[in-house]
Amino acid sequence: TMICGDLHRQSLDEIWHSTTLTAWRNFRPEPCQGCSAFAICRGGCKAQAFACGLGVDPLLESPVSPAMPQRRQWVFYEQARPVGRFEQAPQHNGTLLLRGNRLALVQEEAHPLLDKLDGRATLQQIEQVHGMAGLGLIASLYEQNLVDLA
Repeated sequence: TMICGDLHRQSLDEIWHSTTLTAWRNFRPEPCQGCSAFAICRGGCKAQAFACGLGVDPLLESPVSPAMPQRRQWVFYEQARPVGRFEQAPQHNGTLLLRGNRLALVQEEAHPLLDKLDGRATLQQIEQVHGMAGLGLIASLYEQNLVDLA
């Protein structure tokens, strides 16, 4: 059992930002460091890893990434207009983008780009301001079905 706090003595916000829950949210098993499949498999079951004191899910036999397909090359029409299809939830370490069971954490520096995901700016215009890094973020959000192209 993992005790994260006491609602009789602490606010939910205090418990959420406690060292225990911060460690829980940031937990990434050693074999999963840098793995391109982590966003999909999440490194197995955190509860099993913590309960067994192993630092990794005991049922996770080996990293998944060698079996994962290579990252796709996206070719976007430069006049396409990206539209964000997500709700935003501010976090202490960025903003969580949510749509159904999909989520992505983006850093505060991404906010000016997120503001442009309203269908008015073209990818070409976004690239002029945010460069290839901005287009890379849009491609990543597109892959996660958090952005549509109009």
